[in-house]
Amino acid sequence: MASAYGVFATNGLRNPATPVLWVKNAKGDFLEDNRQRQPERVLDERVAYNVTDILKGVISRGTGTRADIDRPAAGKTGTAQEWRDAWFVGYTPDCRHRSG
Repeated sequence: MASAYGVFATNGLRNPATPVLWVKNAKGDFLEDNRQRQPERVLDERVAYNVTDILKGVISRGTGTRADIDRPAAGKTGTAQEWRDAWFVGYTPDCRHRSG
């Protein structure tokens, strides 16, 4: 979910989700380094903007009003069959892609 909705927050750019920024061995050599990954454009910027604009309404006046954090945010709610489970995924659309 983080990777999918992250595309909207970064205006159509996608970086695969990873919990690890970097790993070094005992000698100080990098075994993994994800700090300067280059994103891939997977969605037109205008489409991402429009999705974010729509999903802002989920928080401001829809089923996700309890997720209001007093700053611009967007999100989506959902439920499982027979209302057994409910979920929410959200993001702040003012995120910007940063390299480096």
